Amino acid sequence: MSTVADYVGRKVDVLAFRGIFPQLRGKDQILAQQMVRPGDGGVVTAGIQKLAQKVLLILFTKIGSRLYARSEGTTFMIEAQRGWWRTPADVSQSFYASRLDISRQCRDSEASDDPLDERWGSLELEGVTLSGDKVSLRLSLVSAAGSTYSFLTPIPVPIK
Repeated sequence: MSTVADYVGRKVDVLAFRGIFPQLRGKDQILAQQMVRPGDGGVVTAGIQKLAQKVLLILFTKIGSRLYARSEGTTFMIEAQRGWWRTPADVSQSFYASRLDISRQCRDSEASDDPLDERWGSLELEGVTLSGDKVSLRLSLVSAAGSTYSFLTPIPVPIK
């Protein structure tokens, strides 16, 4: 569990992708898009978890969908929306086509004074599960500091 002292001198974000089972520290986290839960007013994040959130926001933003930032995002969710994913290999291909855009956009958004655990290192796709209208990606993110964060992202997809 973090304390206020862990956030001193850092820029923080509101946590948009929260671990469903946060008590399982050191294990893969299943992330849900949820800013506020019953009984709390939301939480802030910094470090590798902040970087993971940035990666997911880029991956899930459809390129061209932001009015004043048309080059931000990837084709990943566009391909999902078009129903191009029939097999785990299709999802993997979409991910790897988008990973270069994620890397470029993460690096472009970094400031020279950002902590190393919030700066881009690498991102690996560890596995894909495609079941009916749901996809789960198992991702392993490494920051410039060498810290690793492994997480699962459930994604609903249209079936054509």
